[in-house]
Amino acid sequence: MKLTFWGVRGSIPTPGKSTIEYGGNTTCMEVRSKQGDIYIVDAGSGIRELGNTLMSEFRGKVKANLFITHDHWDHIHGFPFFTPAYVPGCEIKVYSGDKNLAKKIKRGTLEDIASGDTEVFTKEERTNHTKDTFAGQQDVNRGYFPITIDQMGSRLSFNDLKQYELLINGLNVSYMVHSAHPGGMFSYQMSEYGKRIVFAGDYEHDGKDYGNFGENDQSMIAWARNADALVIDAQYTPEEYEKKKGWGHSQIERICELAAAANVEKVYITHHDPVHTDEILKTMETRAQNYMRNTLHSEIPIYFAREGMSVEV
Repeated sequence: MKLTFWGVRGSIPTPGKSTIEYGGNTTCMEVRSKQGDIYIVDAGSGIRELGNTLMSEFRGKVKANLFITHDHWDHIHGFPFFTPAYVPGCEIKVYSGDKNLAKKIKRGTLEDIASGDTEVFTKEERTNHTKDTFAGQQDVNRGYFPITIDQMGSRLSFNDLKQYELLINGLNVSYMVHSAHPGGMFSYQMSEYGKRIVFAGDYEHDGKDYGNFGENDQSMIAWARNADALVIDAQYTPEEYEKKKGWGHSQIERICELAAAANVEKVYITHHDPVHTDEILKTMETRAQNYMRNTLHSEIPIYFAREGMSVEV
């Protein structure tokens, strides 16, 4: 699998001279399978450039699977500018769902509340939570956007996740629901040929220090254990976090501890704070690397994700 970061910022896009190196677009990541299939995680503003790139690469015949971690604007507001969604001949499948319903599905049971994932095309009258989210964002009557999802020209479907695992063209996607962010969020695992990427999304730790993990952290450690790559939020320094507890984001030292306990192969930090310049992020990245190596005595590499960064997993 090839992982590419198209947006790594949290909350709001931050273009400007001080954010050029790490990037100013909000959350969007692409995974390209060995077969060349396209899997996207989140539709922040980074999805606009991804869409343009895919249109050029596939000459207007894009097929992609889009997985949404949660409904906050910085994870969906790029979708109205995702060019393939407008073009006949493209096929876009969007996956997410009602987190309250998904909580009823326990990891490992595979019981299916509604006998499989529910595919609902935009031209049909039926609805689901995933479709409602995007229809609401592009509500013409309320003046939010001038084009509805029903007017997009692609073969577009919205799928509420109602089973623990999906197998799409040989790549396995599974999910877990977490309460460690306001409103809850999905984290995803993608695995292929024995390699595994965990996308933890926006996440707030509940451990006080190394070895003293709360319930959320214990679940995340078990979920991410031995992953080849962990992509996770660590928006704050320890000092910043003291003033922002409960905001739904983690501080870098606790995430280092979580990653070390999970024994992951590599860590990629995303959802950078909009007020953090390139220089601040460089300092935080070095601080995290030193903490991992010198305090935790771990050799796990930890990187702050940059827009345009691509890695083979």
